Amino acid sequence: MNTRWWAAALTLLAILFVAGYAIAPWLAGPVDWGPLTPVDGPEIQEWVLVDDFDQRLALFPTVFWDPRDSFSLRDLIRETDLVQDKTILEIGTGSGLISLCCLKAGASHVVATDVNPQ
Repeated sequence: MNTRWWAAALTLLAILFVAGYAIAPWLAGPVDWGPLTPVDGPEIQEWVLVDDFDQRLALFPTVFWDPRDSFSLRDLIRETDLVQDKTILEIGTGSGLISLCCLKAGASHVVATDVNPQ
């Protein structure tokens, strides 16, 4: 894919995000998803524990996973107010670990994106 396609896709994503951010609160109140309960399925490779979370996280076979490559970033998110009450856009989220850390550290909204044809 060429650079123009990616630029157009990211622009469209930003427009949809801003429109959703401006309109969605009036359409529906806060959503309570309740506690996350691990359920094994054919897509899940295994459930893993990460220091930042009490519950196991799903690991999928086609998604990059190595929590060791984000120790310093996760420390920064956890130990400062860097993301507190902020809207976060993570591009190339992989496993979603950083986005989950941002939510746990008090980010008001998180959008995590990735491209994985599998």
